[in-house]
Amino acid sequence: MDKRTLKRIVDSPPRASREAFKKAAVGCCRLTRSCRTFVFRYDAIISVSTLEHIGTYETPRNPGRAAPAVGNLVGLLKPGGELVATAPLGLNHEFDALVERGGIPFGELYALRRVGRGNEWEEADFSAVEGAEYPKSAFGADAIIVGIIRKGQAVSAQ
Repeated sequence: MDKRTLKRIVDSPPRASREAFKKAAVGCCRLTRSCRTFVFRYDAIISVSTLEHIGTYETPRNPGRAAPAVGNLVGLLKPGGELVATAPLGLNHEFDALVERGGIPFGELYALRRVGRGNEWEEADFSAVEGAEYPKSAFGADAIIVGIIRKGQAVSAQ
């Protein structure tokens, strides 16, 4: 993204939010040719039901891109910062397999499974929800994971 494009984006929000938007846009990246040199580091990043979609809707499909994307997010954390990510199980089997074999370095991994037909959940061992299916007709997961990565912390066995 070049400076002119970023300026057009920054100048387009309503006046009340323009200054906050400029601060965020300039804070997130230096105005360089590639706009990829991040200058801010974050205490926490939260990803809700996003990682399982990375690389799955492109041609050719490349669901393995989720692991490098997580690495990029961890790189944006301050030392000791936390990435907290949730993902439904069964929606993207390649992503599920990546999590199962430790391809995403969660230091902590929790699982929840749906109880009954409502929106009630209980904590479960990951092994109890491995292989869970995502009932597409119900448009809702029967199991989800919550993974945590703390920057600078060793990864524990799942």
